[in-house]
Amino acid sequence: MTDFPENDKNDLINNRPRIAKTSWYKGKMPRTKAQLLAEKKAAEALIDKEEVDNQVSNREAAPAQLPSQSAMMNRHSKIKYVLAVSSGKGGVGKSMIVATLAAALQNLGLKTGILDADITGPSIPTAFNLHEHAYASALGLMPVLADNGIKIMSMNLVLENQDDPVTWRAPIINTAIKQFWTDVVWGDLDVLLIDMPPGTGDVPLTVFQALPITAAVVVTSPQMLVTTIVEKSIKLLEKLHVPLLAVVENYAYFECNNCHSKEEPFGPSKLSELAQITNAPITWQIPLLPELAQAIDKGEITSYRNDYFYNLARRIYDNLTEKYSKLVN
Repeated sequence: MTDFPENDKNDLINNRPRIAKTSWYKGKMPRTKAQLLAEKKAAEALIDKEEVDNQVSNREAAPAQLPSQSAMMNRHSKIKYVLAVSSGKGGVGKSMIVATLAAALQNLGLKTGILDADITGPSIPTAFNLHEHAYASALGLMPVLADNGIKIMSMNLVLENQDDPVTWRAPIINTAIKQFWTDVVWGDLDVLLIDMPPGTGDVPLTVFQALPITAAVVVTSPQMLVTTIVEKSIKLLEKLHVPLLAVVENYAYFECNNCHSKEEPFGPSKLSELAQITNAPITWQIPLLPELAQAIDKGEITSYRNDYFYNLARRIYDNLTEKYSKLVN
C-alpha cells in the first residue's frame, strides 16, 4: 500500500489515539503515505511565529462555515442544532454547565449528545460516571450512552488509561476533533452540545470553522479577570460570525439555606455589562451550588434536578427553534 518506512510508520500509528479495539479500527486509522508524512511533519515541526500569524489571519478573515460547507457529518447521523459552549477562560465551570444543561435538555424529552472538544482536559465522562471505552462498528464510532440516554464522545473514552496525558500538537488535536464529527454515529439528535476548550487559539478556531455550529453559549463568572478574558472569546465569535445565543454567569452568588441572604464571594455581577456589549438573547445567572459539585464528583449528574438549569434549557431550545429552525434539513 505504501513504501513508507515500517519503523516510522509504527511510530506514527502508536502515537495516534486508540479509538477502539475492533477488527475495523484495531487502534489505528487507515492512512495514506501523504497523510503519514503530513502527520509526521506536523508532530515534529516548530512553526515560526510569522507562519502562525498568517494562519490565524487567514482563519479570522474567513466567514463561519455553513452546514453545507462544514466537515462531512457521519452519514448515519442527523443533528438539528449544534451548540458550542465556550468561555475563553478555564475554571469557570464550563464543563459543569455542559453536563447539567445536557441532562436538563434530555429531561425535557430532547435527544441530546455531548462532543467533548477539550481533548487535553476531558472531564465530561467523570460527570456521567463513564469508564467504558467507545467501540467501532461497521457504521462508525459508537458514542457511549449515559444512564439517561445522552450520547457522549470524549477523548477519555478512547484512551487506553483515562489518566494518560494527551501530548499532541494542535494539528493532531484538530484531526481528532474532526473525527469525533465525521466518524461518530450520533444518530438522530435534537441538540449536540460541544464542550469547547479554553482559549481563542487554533483548536477553538477549528471547531468553529470545521463544524456547523448553530450558535454559542458563553460561560463566565463575576471576577474582573475572567470577564476580560471572556470578552476575547465573545469577540472571536463576532469575527467568525457565530451567533451568540446566551451568556451564563456561573458562581454568581451564594444563598444561605437558613436565612436566604445572598453573598457575592467573587464580587458584583458583571452580567449586565456583558449583556450590553453582546446583545445576547439570553442572559442567565447560576449561583454557587454545593450539591451540584457533589453530583458532578460522584458522576451522578443525570439524577440532578434544579430549576436554574431546567428553565435555562427550555429558553435555549425555544430560541433555537425560533431563530434557527430554517437551518434544519
